[in-house]
Amino acid sequence: MSVRATDEVCVYLKHPLFSEQPHKDLPEILKSSFCGRFAGRWDDVTTDAGAVWALIGRAATKQT
Repeated sequence: MSVRATDEVCVYLKHPLFSEQPHKDLPEILKSSFCGRFAGRWDDVTTDAGAVWALIGRAATKQT
């Protein structure tokens, strides 16, 4: 994953369209910013994008 993608997520979350309910839109923003940089689909763990989404999911689970 990358600093550039993380920065992109922060920019989206500061935007007025997302700032009202950032937690509601966070999964879609993360999919777009992180998974969109890899081949495949976010919901297919056999692809690079799916592997990235699985890592994000595991990290989020550890935080809660």
